[in-house]
Amino acid sequence: MGKSGPTKHILISSLSIILVIVMCFAGIGCGNEYGDLYNKYPSPNPNAYTNDTDSVPVTGGGSLKAFVERQKEGKLSGDTLSVRYFLRNTYTGNKSVEEIRATWNISAQFRRKTDSSFTASIGVGTDIVQFGVGGSSSVEYQNKTVTKYFKNTNGVKEVYYGASNYTLYPYTQLNSQSLTNSAYLKIKAHATPYSITAAV
Repeated sequence: MGKSGPTKHILISSLSIILVIVMCFAGIGCGNEYGDLYNKYPSPNPNAYTNDTDSVPVTGGGSLKAFVERQKEGKLSGDTLSVRYFLRNTYTGNKSVEEIRATWNISAQFRRKTDSSFTASIGVGTDIVQFGVGGSSSVEYQNKTVTKYFKNTNGVKEVYYGASNYTLYPYTQLNSQSLTNSAYLKIKAHATPYSITAAV
């Protein structure tokens, strides 16, 4: 019985140390309040890209295709992440086009700090959307989405945008980012429009 006390104490101490180490690597405790993307990519690689394509068949032949591509990690300058992207939507059929459109959403999630608030932003072209992320809030993460669109109504069968850039600030608190491209097609004399979405 005399040996069970010290052995139990050593076991509890060992488990406590292991738990602290696991929490540190997970970004919980140890003073780590950074976002998941910063923890994963502290030095982003601007040469890595990711893309997605999706399509839907169109009555009368052909299809509506949506394509989107962006830098997987982006390029870092100070605490601002710049992400290069490109999107293209194409109708491959022979019907007359009334409208073809691209609507894209740039979404980001930022992790709050426990001791202070900060101003985060999403910049698209000349537009910069700023918003506060409060340190006193009980919400761990804050999401924001900026929507842009571009369309053609002159009978052409394609709409594209880019290559261009969007920016996310501050990168150190960035938890996630995503880009979706929704293609919309309206054929002349056809009541039902078509739509499809590609996402990265």
